[in-house]
Amino acid sequence: MVTKSGAKVIEYNCRFGDPECQTIMPLLDYDFLFLLEKCAMGKLVGDEKIDISDKVSGCVIATSKGYPHEYKTGYPIKIGNIDKKDCQIFDSGTCVSENGELLTDGGRVLSIVCQDKDFDAVFEKAYKNLKEINFEGIYFRNDIGHQVRKNFSWEH
Repeated sequence: MVTKSGAKVIEYNCRFGDPECQTIMPLLDYDFLFLLEKCAMGKLVGDEKIDISDKVSGCVIATSKGYPHEYKTGYPIKIGNIDKKDCQIFDSGTCVSENGELLTDGGRVLSIVCQDKDFDAVFEKAYKNLKEINFEGIYFRNDIGHQVRKNFSWEH
C-alpha cells in the first residue's frame, strides 16, 4: 500500500506460478535451485547466499475477455516476434490442442515478465511484447507499474 510515509507491506503471498514469483525468480542467480534442494534435504548450513540481479523486473498479465468473471476459452494464441532478451512468457491459462495449436484455457492466459535497468524500460518492453501476442478477447491493463515509474513520486 502506498501511504504518505512511503510503501507499506500488508501481506505478501508468493507461490511458484503466481505473477509475484514469476517476477522475482529471473532476478535470482542459479544457486537458488541448489538452495531449494539443500532445504528439501534438510542440509541448510545457515550461511548460504543468493545473488540478486541489479535489474528490476515487472509483469503484465494477458487475460481472457471477461476475466475474472465469465470468459470463453479455446481461442488460438498467435505469438509473433518476441524480444526474448530479459523477457519471459509464462503460460497459465493455456492448453495444446490435438493438432498442436496453443489455445486459451483460462482467465489468466499468459504472464509477460521483463527485466531492465528501470521500470520504465521494463514496462516498455513488456507492452512491446504484448503487441506480438494475439488471441480473441485478449485483455491487459495499461496502467501496470505506474506506481514505480520515473515520474511517480512517493511524496504526495
